[in-house]
Amino acid sequence: MTHRLLFKLAKETLAKQKQIYIPYLLAISVMMAMQYIMMSLINNAYIQSKRAEVTTLVVMAVFFSGILSVIFILYANQFIFKQRRKEFALYQVLGMEKKHIGRLILFENLMASLITSVTAICLGYGLGHLLFMALNRLMRDTGATVMDYPFDSWAALLTFAVIVVVFLFLTLLNRWFLSRVQVADLMHTANAGEGEPKSRWIILVVGVVTLLAGYYLALVTEGFMSSLLIFFISIFLVMFATFALMVSLSIIILKALKAKKNYYYDAKHFFSISGLLARMKSNSVSLAGLAVLCTGIILTFGTTLTLYLGMDHQVQRSMARDYSIKFVDRGADASTSLPDQQDKVAEQLLASKDLNDLIKGQSLFLTMLNQDGALIPLDQGTSTPNNYSYVVVELVDNYNKVHGTDYHLEGHQALFTSSLSRFQNQKQLKLADQTFDLKHLTIDDIPTNLVGNIFYLVVAGPDQLKQIQSVVTDLDLEGKPVKAPIKYSLDFNLGQDQDFNEADLEALQGPETNLVLTKRKDLSQEIYGYYGGFLFLGIVVGIVLFVCITLMLYFKQLSEGLDDRAKYQTMKQVGLSQSLIKQTIHQQVLWIFSLPLVVALIHALVAHKIMFELLSLFAIRNQKLFLLGYGSVFIGFILVYYIIYKLTSSVYYRMINQE
Repeated sequence: MTHRLLFKLAKETLAKQKQIYIPYLLAISVMMAMQYIMMSLINNAYIQSKRAEVTTLVVMAVFFSGILSVIFILYANQFIFKQRRKEFALYQVLGMEKKHIGRLILFENLMASLITSVTAICLGYGLGHLLFMALNRLMRDTGATVMDYPFDSWAALLTFAVIVVVFLFLTLLNRWFLSRVQVADLMHTANAGEGEPKSRWIILVVGVVTLLAGYYLALVTEGFMSSLLIFFISIFLVMFATFALMVSLSIIILKALKAKKNYYYDAKHFFSISGLLARMKSNSVSLAGLAVLCTGIILTFGTTLTLYLGMDHQVQRSMARDYSIKFVDRGADASTSLPDQQDKVAEQLLASKDLNDLIKGQSLFLTMLNQDGALIPLDQGTSTPNNYSYVVVELVDNYNKVHGTDYHLEGHQALFTSSLSRFQNQKQLKLADQTFDLKHLTIDDIPTNLVGNIFYLVVAGPDQLKQIQSVVTDLDLEGKPVKAPIKYSLDFNLGQDQDFNEADLEALQGPETNLVLTKRKDLSQEIYGYYGGFLFLGIVVGIVLFVCITLMLYFKQLSEGLDDRAKYQTMKQVGLSQSLIKQTIHQQVLWIFSLPLVVALIHALVAHKIMFELLSLFAIRNQKLFLLGYGSVFIGFILVYYIIYKLTSSVYYRMINQE
């Protein structure tokens, strides 16, 4: 058989089966367009000069979206090969050898790779302008223009190479599938129906046990370090349970409904239940995969949206004022103590600048162990991820100035909060050999530049601070016990239209001081860049996940429509009413669509606690903010999923109504 004839057959195949190939190639094009965009951002001169740290996040996005894209492409290719088994069998009956069919597949995939490459690169370049500007807006960078996003030939060439390699791999995979089956097998599998599946009670029991174990870990785990360790174990258990329960529980429920004679032998239920039982054996695995993908979308968007919503709060709680000067201990080289240096610089500032709200800060930062409701030094216990804690001690006068409050404390009293919920209702706290009566603050009062297991303590005055310092030992880099230094700082705002820079700092700095200046606007840019990059990462991964879900549902509906068309035509011929047929179709389609959604919503609802704990890595502790972001994603996902349902279910209806 000549190459010219094979080329003609390949072109006709793509044209005749456009209902399958157009969505398939379009989905791959969108995924590869996202890869082009991200690779072009890695190499973008503006991003490298302004936001070099973002490239790391983009590399992560390339990795995760690449894995998801490969999984989807393999799934879609398997579906297409399954739909064409009868066609391949017919070719062999007509005299074509397997090597000729293999060459036909090669020509089809070469044409598909060319179409996909052109579409992906053009779409990527066009959509890339929009995402480039969106990324800079998310990072609060208004200086970028569309001219800063030129066409990247390196990214285009790499995208083209990836697409060609993917389709060549699919060619080899399909030829391997073809070599392992005979004509009779292809004809049989193309026409074989799905028998009623068996009830799998052992799988059900295993699924229930693993699901409860995963849910238990997600609900009882507390603290960032513990949550990080448990998170992946919980994910594995819940994913395994999802597949196990979808394979077993769905069948058992349908069989239980079938066993209820009065319910089953009702015309409204008979056809839908019998049809679902006949097909759930093959559907259950893909439905479980859909549920896992839907859960991934909710968790991804929920956490990244919360991060972005919390950026302004992060900036506000990281620094009390627009400027902060910290005093670094020079040890034996210092001729003046840090408190004296703090007083001297404060006087100079007040004399030379128009200051507002000057705060002379004193604080302790301790690393301790929480054990049995008390805080003990590191050298008096064994450190574990659960009890390793950071303790911040500040003065009540400073706290009142920052928050505009009017707390008054006695020497034995302290304001207190902790990132660990089990400590938030304690009436007393023992810190080394001291015991404080506690007045509780909200968890939102913990400075957002601290992550991990945090204890935030506000004491009456400098005497209490020094007393804590005298009895609590820390460990240096060599593991030797040392006293933790009291940290001194000056926080202030300037009058309108004024700035404070490094030159001003050098004018204040004498030979005996070592000052570090921090500006809130610089910190703000850093936080916006970091969190905006994470939101962009979530958006990219979310787009790829949505493409996967849409195409999986589309192919599922298409496959179901092809398989069920003859059945419903027969139902019409035996006299069933059109309204009953439509009702049966609606029940089956609704079951297929709603099951993954319901499972995903339950998983995401249970996972919200451990996700909130993990967000402490980014110092997000505002639960109302988290619930706002998470809840918005819940509602938005349900609406988008419903739109996908309406679009893809129409394909099924058209298929079964074709004569």
